[in-house]
Amino acid sequence: MTERTLTAKQQLFLEALVSEEAMGDLRTAMNIAGYSSTTKAIDVARQLRKEIREAAETLLAMYSPKAVLSLTGVLDDPSSLGARN
Repeated sequence: MTERTLTAKQQLFLEALVSEEAMGDLRTAMNIAGYSSTTKAIDVARQLRKEIREAAETLLAMYSPKAVLSLTGVLDDPSSLGARN
């Protein structure tokens, strides 16, 4: 299967989507990438469904170990720094 070429705007959107600024919010990422305010988020999501899924899977792979260790740390010691009721 050949990989399709993304436009500069699509690539910028995908980078923005996983940035600290957008934090996964499609509309914020669309604004950063320069999409019109009249462009529907669902249309962009449909066009880039595969790439959005791949970006999310990459983030999940990167942060899963840290999340698991943090959760088990709180389970082992609920009074640990940062844990809230």
